[in-house]
Amino acid sequence: YEGLGIDTYIDENGTRVQQPFDLYVKNSSIYVPKNPEQNGKRSGLGDFGIINANQNQKVTVEYILVEPATGNRYAPKNGFAIWFLDIDTGIDGILQESFEVCNVLGYQTSLELFNVTSSLRIEDLPAAGCFRIEATADNAAAPNPESASDIFVRLGDMDPFVRTNVLPHALSFSYLAGTSSFEVTLEVGAARTTQPTGRNFLFTAMTLADIESSGFCDDIS
Repeated sequence: YEGLGIDTYIDENGTRVQQPFDLYVKNSSIYVPKNPEQNGKRSGLGDFGIINANQNQKVTVEYILVEPATGNRYAPKNGFAIWFLDIDTGIDGILQESFEVCNVLGYQTSLELFNVTSSLRIEDLPAAGCFRIEATADNAAAPNPESASDIFVRLGDMDPFVRTNVLPHALSFSYLAGTSSFEVTLEVGAARTTQPTGRNFLFTAMTLADIESSGFCDDIS
């Protein structure tokens, strides 16, 4: 996933550096997609990354930050956040999307970030820094969000459609500076049909738009 984030920092010479990083994703458990051709960056349809998963499946994936020029793992100078969008269910609660994460600095829903009511249910798991996040509402009537720049803006500058139909189904996980990889378990619930049905998990990292124009999370780049 090319160019899903930018790490901004001041180097030893006092120069402001903007270091883009790529994101490699690999499964560490059995992975069964419905439409694997949809995996990747949404070329022509926006700038989010996508992981497609079949119904009634759970997969743990490792996200690895990579420096584009070298292909080596990249450890950001700043803390960073990974965002998941369009976390919802199918009609009547089928095909529920959910996540499990550990070793995170914290999470933020639309309520913490924008004081907009979130549709997500969050449960603390027994291990420290571990959470389970579940969708509780369908969003079938609204199209998928298209661009990170639609979200990483001040609330007053945000399109009303995004505030109403995108933010309640969004979530960010925060990680400490120096974190070069992390794992997330993605799960899709069962459908009512025996025909294969899948869901797409949309994600992005913080981008230059946040750093330049956002009024929240000033310590995250």
